[in-house]
Amino acid sequence: MVRKQFLIRRARRLLTERGPAEVRLWSILRGDAFAQYAFKRDKVIGPFEVNFACEAAKVVVELCEASAGTFEAERMAFLKSAGWRVVCISQARVMAAPDEVERAVLDALNS
Repeated sequence: MVRKQFLIRRARRLLTERGPAEVRLWSILRGDAFAQYAFKRDKVIGPFEVNFACEAAKVVVELCEASAGTFEAERMAFLKSAGWRVVCISQARVMAAPDEVERAVLDALNS
């Protein structure tokens, strides 16, 4: 319970500390292509926090980097075992190819 409260406080703090890729990804997820889906930012799922989640479709969209490490692998394994589909997108891809990002997320939502 203490860990969940910590994550909720952290998520609220992060609402004011967004990077450009996260702001752009949120803008994509709030666009017309996703009008029928309700995404939440900084969603707590179990003992972990994810960047964006659509609860109805059980899809998580994460800004991922190659050097994530063991913690990230454990988190991804937990999410997948709990029935979530995880879409990992690099910050560079969000900034350079937003149309590709949109297609990748829509593919996950429709699969």
